[in-house]
Amino acid sequence: MSNSGKLLKIASLIMITLACFFVCLHFLYRYDNKYTAKGLQPVSGMLCLSEEDLAGRQLYFLTRQWQFYPDVLLTPEDFKGKTPDIYMRYITIGEYNNFSMDNPARSTRGSATYRLLLSLPSTPRSYTLALPEIFSSYSLYIGGEKILQLGDPDPDNYLARIGNRTVSFTASGVTELLLQVTNYSHFYSGLTYPPLLGEPYAVNRLLNIRLLIALSALICTVLCGLLSLYFSLMAKQSITVIFALLCLCLAGYTSYPLLYTYFTISLQPWYMLELLCIYGMYLLIIILQRYLPGKKPHLYSTMLLLLSLFCAAVILYCLFPPHQEILHIIFSRVSLAVKILTALYLLWHAASTVYYGEPDSWLLLTCTTIFAASLLSDLLMPYYEPILGKWFPEYGGLILVGAIGYTLWKDFTLSYQFRLTFAEEKRQLTKQVAIQKAHYLELTEKIEESAKQRHDQRHHLRTLYSFLSAGETRKAMDYLETYILTTMGQERAILCSNLVIDAILQYYKNLCDRQGIAFEAKMELPPDLPVSDTELSILFGNLLENAWEACCREKTNQYITVRGKYKKGKLYVQLENSCTSPPLIKKGKFISSKNGKYGLGTQSVRNVVSQYDGLVEFDQTDQSFRVSVILPLPAGNAQST
Repeated sequence: MSNSGKLLKIASLIMITLACFFVCLHFLYRYDNKYTAKGLQPVSGMLCLSEEDLAGRQLYFLTRQWQFYPDVLLTPEDFKGKTPDIYMRYITIGEYNNFSMDNPARSTRGSATYRLLLSLPSTPRSYTLALPEIFSSYSLYIGGEKILQLGDPDPDNYLARIGNRTVSFTASGVTELLLQVTNYSHFYSGLTYPPLLGEPYAVNRLLNIRLLIALSALICTVLCGLLSLYFSLMAKQSITVIFALLCLCLAGYTSYPLLYTYFTISLQPWYMLELLCIYGMYLLIIILQRYLPGKKPHLYSTMLLLLSLFCAAVILYCLFPPHQEILHIIFSRVSLAVKILTALYLLWHAASTVYYGEPDSWLLLTCTTIFAASLLSDLLMPYYEPILGKWFPEYGGLILVGAIGYTLWKDFTLSYQFRLTFAEEKRQLTKQVAIQKAHYLELTEKIEESAKQRHDQRHHLRTLYSFLSAGETRKAMDYLETYILTTMGQERAILCSNLVIDAILQYYKNLCDRQGIAFEAKMELPPDLPVSDTELSILFGNLLENAWEACCREKTNQYITVRGKYKKGKLYVQLENSCTSPPLIKKGKFISSKNGKYGLGTQSVRNVVSQYDGLVEFDQTDQSFRVSVILPLPAGNAQST
């Protein structure tokens, strides 16, 4: 494919992925968003609900038209019978994330009061109000009574505490919701996430579903991280450790609903850890991209340095907050720039990987495009807060981590299989060397014995000559008969014409003779077969080793029978041994009796057979175990018998 064709395919994939992902984001924005959820909203600081409204809809997200009184803490007493002569404006919750309201001249710190009136039916009934985290201390009044306090909003006794809370109350008619909020932190300030009002059952059901989703995502990411750590110990690869850290960062980033729901926390060190999890995740993804297949971009070192410095800046920003508000704005702008640069860099790297034709690169490009789009989604759809699901960057992070995990898992599996195969072949070759050594020693003994026999043959001939010269024919015949009987017992029986197979058979025959196991081999094979010696060693070595080990576990009737034949281009092998205890089988694979894991010997046999498109069958009876192998061999030097 030409370079222009590759670029066109890459651009097409990116555009199609972006279009599909933004369709999904639009669906979430429309149907899983507190700001677009159906239902009445407050108008001029009052939410009017009738019996019909409450019967038709049980949940209301209080997002718009709150009364906001900056720089003052008001109580219900200040509103009795009059309206305080204090500056007030109506705001949408989430429109501003601090008290400065995007005005650099104002401070993000201080106090403020949020007020909302509920016009409820005249019949008293129970309601539940779910409050998200409010920065960073507050008192809640409902109907003129203080219902809840988290931390201490009194400026003289300020105590910062964060957590999600739900309160239930019974009310009717006009009911006042009033929040006194004080914040001296530099993360957010005030009510930045919309509260939820509804019937107790409906509110608790929604919150429980949200927690279940958050818990499921947390468990999945933590398990992926722990599995990666386990595999890193097995494979001793640093890349799996990095991926485990990435999973743990993603778990920390997505676990805040559980943390805020079940615990009341201080701002430090939890918000610093949350920020580090977010930007540490970007850093680890950049590092992992270097280990994945593809051409290494020249800007890798620059991006690595940039994100490392920014993570250090996050720590300093959290530990030593600046007092000038302009610095907070600068930090916010820099964090946005870091997101954009990270998204562009990841897209460039993934596109270059596809351009150079690396395997699995299309999947990485697709998921990287999704992740990059998720980082920029907050700019395109600012008024989004999920009802049940996750924030856009969390979806993108989960998808990209899944793609990286799949790629790493695939590479690890191939590497692990290679290591197992290599270890098994090494073991078989080691055993083959031992067999050949034993075979060589046996031949050496036979050669030495033959030399001795040739040396002694002169004495035997002289003795026979003496008997015959003296006419003692009877003595000569008796002497010759004794000599023949003596030498016949010393002849070595050849079990197979193929030297490799014969050496293996001789080795296990000697083992069986010492163990008292009956061994029979009938091999009608030519000296040469169109199969490598290594494959023959793996095939016959594993089959005979398994048969011998099985016979050693038997108490009586121990035997091994091997038959082989080469006919019309096919190698037929059948091995049968005594076996009264059926082998364990799991998922179609034999379990080794030595370590309880999958047996590598039978798997190696299957691998050899599959290379020749052959057939292997394992049959178990009450008293025996039989293996039948058929190998269609390519044309070679072998002659059919």
